[in-house]
Amino acid sequence: MKRTSSFAITSIIILILSFSKASAHKSTRPILYPYGTIGNNRPCFIWKDIYNQRDKIHNVKYRITIKTNEDKEIRPILFTPNLYYKSFYVFEFPEHLPNDDYTYTIERIVDNKSINSKHFHYLNYPIIEKFIINTDELNESDNLTPQDLIKYLQTDKYNRLINGYNFIFFGTSGIVTFGIGMLFLKVIDLGLISNIITVISFTSSAIGISAAGYYGYKYIDGKRELHRIVELDKGISLNGDINNDNIDIEIELTF
Repeated sequence: MKRTSSFAITSIIILILSFSKASAHKSTRPILYPYGTIGNNRPCFIWKDIYNQRDKIHNVKYRITIKTNEDKEIRPILFTPNLYYKSFYVFEFPEHLPNDDYTYTIERIVDNKSINSKHFHYLNYPIIEKFIINTDELNESDNLTPQDLIKYLQTDKYNRLINGYNFIFFGTSGIVTFGIGMLFLKVIDLGLISNIITVISFTSSAIGISAAGYYGYKYIDGKRELHRIVELDKGISLNGDINNDNIDIEIELTF
């Protein structure tokens, strides 16, 4: 029993540390790409604009400005983004960029003026984000088509927000209550009170560790789904509508 408990707790701690490292990017923000380190030197810029229908009645363009870490500016580009899945704007950069650290700014231009309008509830234009290009560190998602890259980003975000954070919550509570139970079992002796606290703690720990195991499995299964998206993209082009609109709703409700 002790070996089983120790193995379960050790496994949970390892997965928590692994998940925390993988979730360094701001999980509660809408999808914005690229970020972190990518291996594609001709990146695809993706952002969510839930008010995009307004662009049909205005003379709207968008402008992207990219700067290197040394503040060297890549020429600004005025463009009309492509719309995917009703709310995602996509711009495929027309040039190859060298390995470097970059900051990019996306502005909404109406009648030749940069407008500070909203693109997602509390977030306004201009959009500003940083990323790094290192072609020696190619991610499995770097060469996906825009459609499949959005699916990949959606699935990854849902997996972290729902499965990953539930795993951390239940795993941490299971470990903490197990520690409390051991404390009252081995160290603190208050008679009947210690016995009651020990039973409650170990029961809570068992429930927490079981729930963590479930969400840990779902998190790992989500990682497999990401890999399946990459493999499908390599074989065929999927042009159908996205199937996880409900995921969008669930993600937005967590903000």
